[in-house]
Amino acid sequence: MKSWITVFFLTFSLLCRAEERREFDILVAGIKIGELSAHKTIHDSITSYCITSVVNFWFFVRVKINYSITSNYKNEKLISSFVETKSSKGDFTSSVIWEENQYKVKVDTYQYKKDTILLAPIYFNVARLYFEEPDKIKNLLADNYGQIAPSVKLEDNVYQVIVTGNANRYYYASGEMEKAIMHNPIKNFEIRRRSSNED
Repeated sequence: MKSWITVFFLTFSLLCRAEERREFDILVAGIKIGELSAHKTIHDSITSYCITSVVNFWFFVRVKINYSITSNYKNEKLISSFVETKSSKGDFTSSVIWEENQYKVKVDTYQYKKDTILLAPIYFNVARLYFEEPDKIKNLLADNYGQIAPSVKLEDNVYQVIVTGNANRYYYASGEMEKAIMHNPIKNFEIRRRSSNED
């Protein structure tokens, strides 16, 4: 029995180990308000991306947001994506799951709900932006809203993705994301990668 348990936990740890990891700070006007961690794991034909972030700041009231995306690709095609948000305004979830040659989309996020299907295969989503420069990507999945968003190359190593009217910009160096400027109606915020000695 003990040997079976040992094998299980060893197998589980191998499946869950982060093949690649990126750490970022979340800032508003240069002030750190949170952290974001991005993990990429590969096992056989499945590639998984996991993005988790925690934000905690004061804006007339205390604002706390725990946010996560877990997306899985098989042979480069998205097969599932799950988003979970826990915040002072409530708990929300979104899912995009490939079933019977289509994606079933269910979104229940703040002031936005959606229950629909997407027919075209998806090969890139927001989570992949933290690991890959979307040089030839024209459209990608905005997981939280379950919608396809256009990606436009503004200049070398700079891309803009518009999600529900918000124009977010992603900046790369040597193919890796260095920062993102996320548009917000109240105040834009920045996601900035930490240097390796800060991780």
